[in-house]
Amino acid sequence: MVDQAVLRAYWSHRQGLDGSLAGADSATVLERVGWARSEGIVDRRRLIGLWDFDPEAEEVVWSPITDLTSVQRKAKLAAVERTAAYVRDDLGDNRGMSLDSPKSRQPRLAALREHSR
Repeated sequence: MVDQAVLRAYWSHRQGLDGSLAGADSATVLERVGWARSEGIVDRRRLIGLWDFDPEAEEVVWSPITDLTSVQRKAKLAAVERTAAYVRDDLGDNRGMSLDSPKSRQPRLAALREHSR
């Protein structure tokens, strides 16, 4: 059995949620992240955060990978709410691939939640 704390730490670092990609340009971020398991949040052509949908909670869980101004954070919160409503009401879920499931997303969701604080 995989230690969930180790798995969360791995995804946190790999996706830059630990701050290690703060200030990096999008090309650098994607080079390190590779295939992004979570969806990207882009602002002015820069990857600034990641999000995923939690179908059990029916909410978008997100975390910035760079420092946000209060204006950026407020705008992102509004966009997250609109995205959550769209996914929940129109799509029902947002899977990254056909094998993605609510259970397989739990480590990613936990990492996003941990670093969104």
